[in-house]
Amino acid sequence: MNAVLSSTVELVDLLRVPFSDEQLTAITAPLAPGVIIAGAGTGKTTVMAARVVWLVGTGQVHADQVLGLTFTRKAAAELSQRVDESLARAGLVGGEAIDDGGRQLVMTYDAFAGSLVNDFGLRIGVESDQKMITGATRYRLAAQAVTQVRGALPGLAHLRPATVAERLLKLDGELQAHLVGEAAVLAHDHDFAKELAGVKPYRGQPTKAVREAQAVIGARSELLGLVDDYRRLKRERSLVEFADQMAQAAALAEGAPEVARQLRERFAVVLLDEYQDTSAAQARLLRALFCGGHPVTAVGDPFQAIYGWRGAAPSNILQFGDDFRQVDGRPANRFSLQTNRRSRPVILDAANRLAAPLRADQRLLVPGDNHDHTLRAPAGQTGGQVWVAAFDSWPDEIDWIADQVVVARQQQVVPSWSEIAVLTRANAPIGALFKALTERDVPVEIVGLGGLLEVPEIADIVATLTLIEDITANPQVVQLLSSPRWRIGPTDLAVLGERARGLCRAGVTTPRSASADLELTEQLCLLDAVDDPGPAPLSASARERIGEFAAELRTLRQHRDQPVLELVHLVIESSGVGLELESHPEWHAAGRSRQLTQFVEAVADYVDIDGDGALSGLLAWFEAERETAEGLDRAVPSSLDSVKLLTAHRAKGLEWDLVFLPALCEGVFPSTLPPDNWVTQAQVLPAGLRGDAEWVPQLGAVSRGQDFTDYKGELVVAARQAEDRLGYVAVTRARQRVVASCHHWFPGRKTPRHPSPYFELLRQVAAQTDGVRQFAEVSEANPLNNQELRVAWPPPDDESRIAALREGAAMVRRAGLQPMLDLSGADLDADQQGAQWQRAAELLVAQERAKHRRHESVALPGSVPASGLLMASRDAQSFAAQIVRPMPRPVGRQAGVGTRFHEWLEKRFGVVALFEPDQLDLESDEADDPSSADLMLRRLIAAFERGRYRDLTPRVVEEPFILVLDGQQVRGRMDAVFVTPDDARHDYQVVDWKTSTRPADPLQLSLYRLAWAHTAGVPVDRVDAVFYHVLTDEVERPQRLLDEAELVELLNSMSSMSPR
Repeated sequence: MNAVLSSTVELVDLLRVPFSDEQLTAITAPLAPGVIIAGAGTGKTTVMAARVVWLVGTGQVHADQVLGLTFTRKAAAELSQRVDESLARAGLVGGEAIDDGGRQLVMTYDAFAGSLVNDFGLRIGVESDQKMITGATRYRLAAQAVTQVRGALPGLAHLRPATVAERLLKLDGELQAHLVGEAAVLAHDHDFAKELAGVKPYRGQPTKAVREAQAVIGARSELLGLVDDYRRLKRERSLVEFADQMAQAAALAEGAPEVARQLRERFAVVLLDEYQDTSAAQARLLRALFCGGHPVTAVGDPFQAIYGWRGAAPSNILQFGDDFRQVDGRPANRFSLQTNRRSRPVILDAANRLAAPLRADQRLLVPGDNHDHTLRAPAGQTGGQVWVAAFDSWPDEIDWIADQVVVARQQQVVPSWSEIAVLTRANAPIGALFKALTERDVPVEIVGLGGLLEVPEIADIVATLTLIEDITANPQVVQLLSSPRWRIGPTDLAVLGERARGLCRAGVTTPRSASADLELTEQLCLLDAVDDPGPAPLSASARERIGEFAAELRTLRQHRDQPVLELVHLVIESSGVGLELESHPEWHAAGRSRQLTQFVEAVADYVDIDGDGALSGLLAWFEAERETAEGLDRAVPSSLDSVKLLTAHRAKGLEWDLVFLPALCEGVFPSTLPPDNWVTQAQVLPAGLRGDAEWVPQLGAVSRGQDFTDYKGELVVAARQAEDRLGYVAVTRARQRVVASCHHWFPGRKTPRHPSPYFELLRQVAAQTDGVRQFAEVSEANPLNNQELRVAWPPPDDESRIAALREGAAMVRRAGLQPMLDLSGADLDADQQGAQWQRAAELLVAQERAKHRRHESVALPGSVPASGLLMASRDAQSFAAQIVRPMPRPVGRQAGVGTRFHEWLEKRFGVVALFEPDQLDLESDEADDPSSADLMLRRLIAAFERGRYRDLTPRVVEEPFILVLDGQQVRGRMDAVFVTPDDARHDYQVVDWKTSTRPADPLQLSLYRLAWAHTAGVPVDRVDAVFYHVLTDEVERPQRLLDEAELVELLNSMSSMSPR
């Protein structure tokens, strides 16, 4: 290979970039393993591109012998473009260039793993025709795994299916990221359980911490079973996700040395970008392929390691020197970049102060690196601004931020809207900020689904979907009724709440929904009162609107088993939100309809496996996106000229002239949410099994309760350091100005928030440069609470807009009496306006038609509780009506007796488990007042202690089950199951406690008997099933129980029912 470069001077002249000495040292390093610790804004992409030019220009490699890996397609495209431009500027490619061998290969880590599997997967038995699924469809598939489960899940039975799906994916992701098998987790937990048994008891009983840890071990075992089901579903459908391919690629690299040899021959140089964000699986893959002296250069910054939730291990870059040693065994070369060319000096001062605790942690320093990792500006550079402002209330802060955004653009502080970003710690504030900005006609783009879910119109769509899935979601009822569409004020909402309590006390509410979730509990339900307001003193207008709301929800619930995408479109159509966004001139101009389009596209991604989807899985995905500010998928901003609104996690790798950091309040940023703890959370991988085990806190030997407390404290310290890294990333996104703000009072709070340590630090910097813009005094009481009592509700109408609408309606009526106009010669603007009106008209017509649709039959839901099936067998019409208008079971003193009796039984048998309220059989008139309730409970206990079961020990108590009959799910709980060694005909006896004289339904025992036979793996005729009447000590054994075929036939007969 010919050389055209021989000195750094020539390189600088060719690229016309004034590289610093530290950059040139890294660029011209010899062909050997090396790690570059590149602080924020120090030009790492420029350095990597220049290194390729140097190696090609000096004749050491051809361009097509260079492999570059990074995390996002955007970053890969940017790096590849930089390399192309630099090589072309140096005359090393194109035209008469000396190197015509081809281009460098730059791709994402995930794409690289996928290519390896496609090219070499057959060596380990992996087919190459797998279909990639996204984060959205992971939830879709996980929901299927949960709904198709067979057998009991006692450790997870108190959770909703959506929550179980979310935890399943959390555990699966950690297993994949750290390349840990299910057997290893089970073995670890087995050993830990034995260790827990040796912890000193308290007053003769295991401590609370020990009991919780033991319960978590059981729940994690069940989650592992669901993980196995989830992976089986993927295999059956030839589906794969990026984590699967990374694990397969790592196994391939470690098990097929020939693959590594071929890659080393193909690529003479490997560049690894953002190495601090690699997972244990990615690091193992790269070590297996390129360790042992191959010229690998890793670039990254341990201070910017913010993706630990995704399995990223900051320790990877810290131990790179030892993992990728040189040919002679010495550690890889180490380089440091500290000159920040992005941010002005004042901003760098703030960033360095935020990073002080990070620099003090010796673990974050690369061994042998003597640099202090303080960012510095190029010589002679000055300027930059840090502004701070503190407000009495959150609305005051929001309004000020929105006003400052407008002023910055008006005064040309920034050349375009797209040079402004608002970075939040969590998704929750995004909706209010979006509303304030769009009200000022500021074009805004929300980056990421989590933020979209906070936009008012989308939040109402999700609330409606939640009520379709779960009619006991009271917060969503209040959210929708108090929205601008339904406009029910606080007084009428209070009346509804009192009506719901009255219905519960009267015990006249209808049974719970047939699609209710796993952890059904008796509770007040506002939809009771919505459906039956009775004589409640509601205002006339509120009563009318509540009736319309109830009718619309009943209609929507008839469609809840439709494909999710169709259901979402139906909710949008019913609400009229699409029409509203299209027809509102200001909203249309501000681009609010784009947010709805993004939301629908996200739902479409969710159902891309087979065009179907479980609503519970979709809601679980929404909840995870809302709660996880980091984002489950890396969304990137568009090129539209708009203010970018996103979380700080999503801002990694981006930069703007002006950056706002709102809500820097104590407990908000830095966040004080409890960190992941494998001892108390079943979905968390035990720390000792992680690939970065040496980096994260570990629970040592446990002999006392304080050991658990100490470990929790260590996790809190580690979580705070992660927040410090995130704060450092957020501040270093700004080039010219950082605006930090906080507030004291938030709606509903009884105590004020205080400025966070980050705000106080930035305030110190701002004070030195006249950057303290506003500092409000703290009110003694929450002014927002007082303000809420004075606000007009429903909100007053916009009279000018109503007048315009009326005028428009009159114009339409008059036009209808005139001949059709010929608009063929209209100008382009008129055509566009006409097309917009046409779209709005079509939406309006479709909405009105939907209101008049009627459906004559109701399909059986995909999942029903056993109590619902019993109801359907007795009265199919009532059950069908219940599906259309599901309501919770009444909460009365009767239930209290049965609840307390079951609790007593659980304690007596030494079993702690949740019970299924729908399975309780409580019919005692005596239990209507507290004194009689206590008397009834004492009578039940005394009768049981005299009865035939007093000396027997059940195998299980309150055992949950999920029975699948010809694809139909039936859920429930069995009161107790006993082993029957003295009964030659049966191995088990299922017992249902009866606390009243109400006739028992043999169908109930038919379901329980079959469910236990499946759980225990025995023929159904080996299971006895009886009702036990506690007060009379009588066993009732039905003469005949239905077998599985008969139960399936019964279900099929209920497949379509008509409501009354």
